[in-house]
Amino acid sequence: MTTLYEILGLSLRATAEQVEQAYTAQTRKLETEGPSPEHNKAQLMAIKEAYAVLSSEARRAAYDAKLNKTTQVSYEVAASGSLPWLSICLVSSVLVVGTLYFYKTQDNQDRIDQFSLATEKSKADAKTALLKVYAEKASLQKAKLLDDQHAADRQRKNSEQARLEGQQIHLMLEQPTEAKARDDAQAARQAKYGQRQNATTQLALNMPTNR
Repeated sequence: MTTLYEILGLSLRATAEQVEQAYTAQTRKLETEGPSPEHNKAQLMAIKEAYAVLSSEARRAAYDAKLNKTTQVSYEVAASGSLPWLSICLVSSVLVVGTLYFYKTQDNQDRIDQFSLATEKSKADAKTALLKVYAEKASLQKAKLLDDQHAADRQRKNSEQARLEGQQIHLMLEQPTEAKARDDAQAARQAKYGQRQNATTQLALNMPTNR
């Protein structure tokens, strides 16, 4: 049974850096040499699959757990005193299918995560746009209130100015009337005074002269 570690030529304790180096070395080797293009293509797919699992910490941990479980099953079969080819094929098939299923599940999970991120981003963008609409609406309402306040101030000023002008016109109309009344009163006083003077003079003329 060939494991993903064996495909890359690594041990079970290989570090992440060693996985990266082995993947680079294997792919370069296939580019420069190989029995046939078809063999290189199949081997390259196996190398990429091994690297995709072993380069991810979560995928590698899950693979190691399944590998240990499969190894334990193999040990139990060997300890029973027989190692039938059917059991070996069954264990190998379970390991390959489990690896492929895990890889596919992880790929689907990555797509789900990407979709979730895109959904969250769309929600955030929609919320930002809604906040902008609310801010613009508040700004328009504030501008309208200022315009209404300015219009009310102008109306009050115009009303006050009209009231003052009306008072001035009223005073201007009343001033000639008061002046005429004063003149008439003065003329009446003068006429009355003249009448008394005339009466006094007439009385003096009618009195006899003392000799």
